[in-house]
Amino acid sequence: MHAVDPDSEELRCSECGREIDEQDLYCPWCGAPTARASQGAQREAAGAPMGPRPDRGWTRTTAAMAGTLAGLFLIVLVVMAGVYFGLQDREALEREAASAHLEQGAAYLESGDVEMAAAELELAVRLAPTLSEAATLLAQARTRLAAVPTVAPEPPTQEPPLSSLYEELAAAHARADWESVWDLVDKIRSFDPEYRPEEIDGMLFDAYYASAIDLVAQNRLPEAVRMLDQALELTPDDTAAQEQRTLAGLYMDGLARWDADWPGAIEKLRAVYLRDPAYHDVRQKLHDALAAYGDSLAGDGDWCSAQRQYAAALQIMDSTLVTAKHSESRERCEAGEGPIEPTASANVGLGAFVGQLVEQTSIGEEKMLIRGSVLDASGEGMEGVRVRIEAFDWSSVAITGLNGAFAFDGLRNPVTYTLSLPDVEAQQVEVRGEFGRMSWIEFRQRGG
Repeated sequence: MHAVDPDSEELRCSECGREIDEQDLYCPWCGAPTARASQGAQREAAGAPMGPRPDRGWTRTTAAMAGTLAGLFLIVLVVMAGVYFGLQDREALEREAASAHLEQGAAYLESGDVEMAAAELELAVRLAPTLSEAATLLAQARTRLAAVPTVAPEPPTQEPPLSSLYEELAAAHARADWESVWDLVDKIRSFDPEYRPEEIDGMLFDAYYASAIDLVAQNRLPEAVRMLDQALELTPDDTAAQEQRTLAGLYMDGLARWDADWPGAIEKLRAVYLRDPAYHDVRQKLHDALAAYGDSLAGDGDWCSAQRQYAAALQIMDSTLVTAKHSESRERCEAGEGPIEPTASANVGLGAFVGQLVEQTSIGEEKMLIRGSVLDASGEGMEGVRVRIEAFDWSSVAITGLNGAFAFDGLRNPVTYTLSLPDVEAQQVEVRGEFGRMSWIEFRQRGG
């Protein structure tokens, strides 16, 4: 049963003493019937209708839901508190980092490294926008950067500059540093093959020609010939290079015949000697070849022929040994010892021949002719005499006719040709081949 507190209008359960509502039929706390329930029972017993009985389950569900909502609210409060304190920690860390960037930026600014200072200070301001000192120093750094003039990039240039390489080339040419000349020409032409071709070809020619002369002096003739050939590829009409090439070729040809073909060796070396008696050691070589040929003839008992070779050697250079051999061979020749000496060629006497260019005639055609005659001491033409023409490594032979005439009409290269009589002692003749011109050569025997 329920009782009413005399000091209050509140209703309380008579069993547990807790507050209840006047509409409750049972105590929501202990379940005891209330006064209202007793009144209902009395009415029910008397046949009076009762009101609806309250649902105790709904009341309990409501209480549970209220407890759940209170728990969720408490969780939300905890999370919000964590976020708040986390943000406070992050802000502290960012401010600490901003202070470090501020310190570094100030140091860079003081040392003059404005770009690095600006980068550090921008980080400081980004981390702590309210850091006024960082903002002030950043403004200073940006002002100083704006005052630095911007250097426009230079246009790309060819590396290395050709003009600079050309100056180096000219200097190397002036001091005769031929190795550097070749290296620099290769560099220049690797960039631009058409750069100042005439000047560079001229320097290359000088390098090849001068190197060839040095190689001749060092008795390195094959290398000298290669250098001269390269020089003539650049300047085919250079007479000095042509002459040196001819001399070197004749000299090497003479040495190639040494001890195997004495007449051939003597012919080549004599050709060099007549052109340039001071060429390398040709004077000594020609003397030795003549003396060696005399020894070979003397060994065969041909004393008269040997005597002539010894005499020719002594005309080149005095030698006590060769003088003695010459005297012995002359005595034996005069005594009639040995075979009868044949003539060197049909109708050719023993006297030496002198060669000369008689005239050059314009023929008005695109032809190149070299003709001539071989005459005895009285001026009569000599038949059957061999005449040789040569240039560089090329040579050809013609045989004189009834009147002693010969002709070389199939020439194609405008170079200097050398004409000689290979079977007799004769002075060689050099003549420049030219298109549209005929050159007439005469070989005349010296009188007795």
